[in-house]
Amino acid sequence: MSSIFLAGIIIFCLSTGYFSVFHREKQFNTAFLVSALMAASYTLMYNDVLTTTNAAGESLYWSRWLVYALSCSLLMYSITHRLNFSGKKTAAVISLNVYVMLTGALASVLTGWGMLVVFGLSGLAYILQVTPILTHKDTQNVVKALILCGWGVFPIIFLLSPEGYSLISNEIAAGIYLCLDILTKIIYYFAVKKEA
Repeated sequence: MSSIFLAGIIIFCLSTGYFSVFHREKQFNTAFLVSALMAASYTLMYNDVLTTTNAAGESLYWSRWLVYALSCSLLMYSITHRLNFSGKKTAAVISLNVYVMLTGALASVLTGWGMLVVFGLSGLAYILQVTPILTHKDTQNVVKALILCGWGVFPIIFLLSPEGYSLISNEIAAGIYLCLDILTKIIYYFAVKKEA
């Protein structure tokens, strides 16, 4: 497991360096900030900081969801800025994102019905968050694919992992999360730049 987190640290440190030098955005460099936050997240998980254990003794990395509240909010800002959303609409999307991630952190430490209720509330907020982006006439195909095939997989892995029903191991979940993080937080920036 630590090798997956170490790989995440290395990959996101490299992308942080790349985006700090070669990636420029008009407002501020969200690609750089997102990568830096993800490097910090993988460092926290590698060092077992802000974790807890479930009844089976498996580590629950709820810090992941707290960092996602920041990094995914920056992604939401980047996407809504590209779509020329109003400040009010952007704030609503970002607020829903924060709610989704904080309830994800809470659900990761709950069990039984408590976890399901909080997970359900989080899922509803997620649908409300992505609907204005998916239905906007100017949304790039790459963003739609990212939301449907990238972000949409995170809750499924959550339910399958030890944070949910322990149908897959922490190692498998961590590997899938790392692949999804690379897709949604590194490849995304290259894809939208190419499609723009």
